Amino acid sequence: FEILVSLDCGKTVKALYSKAGADLQTGAATASVALPGDAEWTTDEIDMSEFDGKDDVMIMFKAISDAGSFLLIDNLNISAKTVKTT
Repeated sequence: FEILVSLDCGKTVKALYSKAGADLQTGAATASVALPGDAEWTTDEIDMSEFDGKDDVMIMFKAISDAGSFLLIDNLNISAKTVKTT
């Protein structure tokens, strides 16, 4: 699984995040379709501050299953934090 970003409509891309195989597994392996329990969700953060103020930022999600399980993404939050100084 990768998260990629582009500033030129996908002509060039930069990988911001990459995980594969066991690094993506959050629960026990199963032969049937299973939804994760509350304790099996994980939280990851990506610093995208280098794109602050840029126009036309395209974020892409790329997943290749290789006959593995589903990739589930929940509560995706893309935000900018503003710090007020005095």
